Amino acid sequence: MNPRRCSLVAFVGLAVAAPLLGQRPTDVVHKVDGSRLRGVEVQQFRNDAVRIRRGTETLDLAAASVADVEWGQPPESMQRGLLALRRGDARSAVQLFGDVQSLRPLVVADATFHQVAAAVAASGSDRDAAATAARHAHAWLEAHRDHFRSGDATLLAARAERLAGFPAAAMATLRRLVPVDGRTTCPPRLAAQATFELGLVASAAGDHAVAGGHFHDAAQRAERAGLPELAMAARAAEGESLAAGQGHDAGAAFFRELTRSQDAAARATGHAGLGALAYQAAVAGDDAAKVRTAQVELARALVLDPLDGDATAKAELHQGLALLRLATSRDDDHRRRAFTCLQRVLDRHPSSRWAPLAREAMTR
Repeated sequence: MNPRRCSLVAFVGLAVAAPLLGQRPTDVVHKVDGSRLRGVEVQQFRNDAVRIRRGTETLDLAAASVADVEWGQPPESMQRGLLALRRGDARSAVQLFGDVQSLRPLVVADATFHQVAAAVAASGSDRDAAATAARHAHAWLEAHRDHFRSGDATLLAARAERLAGFPAAAMATLRRLVPVDGRTTCPPRLAAQATFELGLVASAAGDHAVAGGHFHDAAQRAERAGLPELAMAARAAEGESLAAGQGHDAGAAFFRELTRSQDAAARATGHAGLGALAYQAAVAGDDAAKVRTAQVELARALVLDPLDGDATAKAELHQGLALLRLATSRDDDHRRRAFTCLQRVLDRHPSSRWAPLAREAMTR
């Protein structure tokens, strides 16, 4: 080989390896309690622990105490992928995570996990895409059996199976996290999320009574885990299950009771639920006056919700649908306002269960 070419190859190799030779990576560990451990090197992931090195000290952090890991000097495609995922551009995120290259195997494994998460989010109503995402999730789990993200990957696999139209498979996958007897060893956050997903699976299968029970349990688990947004989403879904299984009046009574709560988030959830039910009744009866009644309840939810969570996303979606219902032409001001509401769902709540419905409404 040409000596000059050898020198160039050696120089490039040293340039790539330099960040690892001169200093340890400056990783950040985000903990469940909100604290952060900065200036550490993440050395190992296990189901039960995340091993880090801080200075000369090696520590094993309980996996249940770790919320996330922020990599020091991450590849640009990793940074861009995370940004795309946060803003709801899951399709771009899939590609960006697939482009990640790193000398650190842990970073590559984390990139493939996020690629699975992005693929599930991108599948939307495409059952074939969801089925492919489910296979990739299970493949990731097979390759990373002892990993602190294995519980989240299991949840992603189940979600993809539900979206693909395989409720039995989704239920079996979720039972790895939350057994039938309800006793689980997974972290409280994950148990609450898995129980909520169980409710969505039962609801998709048309078993609204069972779904309501799961949502009720999910709300309680979420409250104990300190997850107010998930708790409110679960309470809303419980009311929706009542309406679907026992009729409009049963659901309305549930949401009306929430509007009497001392908690603003619960009141917002109640008004969003009443507004959505009123909108559905208006559509069924083709009654424009009832559409405007629905808008009043939805507006109350938007004003009240301190979490900017499920109630806000639900209210924004139904406000958009209501405005589209009132529009009389493609140039109508109602239509422009409707698209503003629907776009807010996509921009501010891209991972919510209402985002796919907003996207669908905008493409009609």
